[in-house]
Amino acid sequence: MGLHPQHLETAKAIEEQLISGILLRPKDFHSVAEIVTPDDFLKQELADIWRAFHSMAKSGIEFWRESVLVSELRKRGLIDKLGGDKGFGELLLKTTPGHAVYHSEELAKWAERRRVVVALELALQDASDLAFEPDEVINAAQSKLSRVKQSGSDEVEQIGKVMADYLEILEEARSNKTAAAVVPTGFEELDLALSGGIPLGSYAILAARPSIGKSALAMDIAWHAASSGNGSLFVSLEMTNQQISQRQFVKDANVRITEMQSASYTDQAVLAMLKACDNARELPLYVWQASGATIGRIESRIRAEIAKKQIKLVVVDYLGLIRGQDGRQSIYERVTMISNELARIAKQLNIALLVLCQLGRAAEGEVPSINNLRDSGAIEQDADIVMLLHRDKRDSKEARILLEKQRNGKIAQVNLSFDGKRFTDAFMNAKQFHGDFGNG
Repeated sequence: MGLHPQHLETAKAIEEQLISGILLRPKDFHSVAEIVTPDDFLKQELADIWRAFHSMAKSGIEFWRESVLVSELRKRGLIDKLGGDKGFGELLLKTTPGHAVYHSEELAKWAERRRVVVALELALQDASDLAFEPDEVINAAQSKLSRVKQSGSDEVEQIGKVMADYLEILEEARSNKTAAAVVPTGFEELDLALSGGIPLGSYAILAARPSIGKSALAMDIAWHAASSGNGSLFVSLEMTNQQISQRQFVKDANVRITEMQSASYTDQAVLAMLKACDNARELPLYVWQASGATIGRIESRIRAEIAKKQIKLVVVDYLGLIRGQDGRQSIYERVTMISNELARIAKQLNIALLVLCQLGRAAEGEVPSINNLRDSGAIEQDADIVMLLHRDKRDSKEARILLEKQRNGKIAQVNLSFDGKRFTDAFMNAKQFHGDFGNG
């Protein structure tokens, strides 16, 4: 059977194009870091460079600066492995920057093809014995092929070892006084109900009817998380950066949106807005305007920002606007696939992932329930936490979070206040948290 004659030549060319593209534009590495592994490379010197990229990213070296990258590769002896400066220069001519995602996906695919061929060849060897046992050969072949696509842990581990490993992580965090395994929401009663906040590795849903304030509450949570030192990323599929800025100025500078749109605000308002900008610059809170993004693009961006900014909380506003990969899917199929992927991303990247959803029309005018989640039962099934935001009327100052599902805790009801700009704990109205997104 064997590989197609052109396989090795094609795969090696793609390897060179990928490495060349990263060398020319190092910042692209963060978008593809998890797509390819060193084992996917045929050329050992290129696999070593890929390992070096990971090592530099993990150690915090600013290798996205070209001069730093070249200096580090030279220090590690990797330029010599390429044939010195001449070989390094020839490699740089293999591609133009900007195609890292395509080349990494192609490289991963070619590596997968090789593993399939190897698995099938081993199965053929097992079947070469005249009196082979069909069941044994089939089971062995299935096992080998399943490992080609395997994404979880390679081994089954004894429960005592798993627990001991986790205790080690806990003790390291305790001794180093590092962040806890949760991201606080900033609302005391809600954090109490969640045993401290949204756990890392969890997929949480915040759902509400339109214009009840779910975007406002989500930004409150992101702002407070950033204020407590947890890097936060707000992925907006609905609003532009200007719209987000407008709503922040309404809250922090007390300037009306109509005044900004008509340029009729005062010089005093400018000072207030400048102060709001200065306060915001102090926070590790980032906004990505992601209109029309697919789940694949969102995952790539999250991975990149985790590598660069140590993101712990990601808010996605909102699930229904994430574009499907296949235009032929029904809404139910699309939402099911996206929900499955969101749950995987949260666990694989160990982040607190808060995803906003809309409730169906049946929830209008009544207290919502988990059954009102729109478009797919997979959302309820996949999510670790489901929170429903409710206000009896759209101008009501009283709000409730109905904690309808908590995989590792109890259901609860949390009372909040809303003044049209921000949410606060109902029992401490004087304590205000940042993050107004209007009534979105």
